[in-house]
Amino acid sequence: PIYITGLIGLLLGAAAGASHVQCTCAVNDIAPQGKGGALFGMMNLFNFITVIIFQSGTGYLLHWFPAQISGTYTAIGFLVVLGIVAGAVILSLAALFVLQPFSPEIMKEGGGIVTQCKATRHR
Repeated sequence: PIYITGLIGLLLGAAAGASHVQCTCAVNDIAPQGKGGALFGMMNLFNFITVIIFQSGTGYLLHWFPAQISGTYTAIGFLVVLGIVAGAVILSLAALFVLQPFSPEIMKEGGGIVTQCKATRHR
């Protein structure tokens, strides 16, 4: 039913939006002073690149489920592609369970992002 598909789309959009806001805030917190705007711009760039990749990918996947009329797709094809996209979003959000915060000592030292990332990996 279309209302279930709409609800899944709403929840996916809300989860993706909330995770993007949280990620942007986290990156802004660790950015060297005066570089927050540049990093925020890069975060938005990656967001739009991801949207383009997902739209191209969903179009490619939908191509495998043609309907009788050109330019339309079957309901089962739409649901399969929605399931694949939902799975990809959920899988990417699973990384939040294994990420660790940066060390306060590193933050106080004013180390660059590369230094902070290296310090986090070697814990």
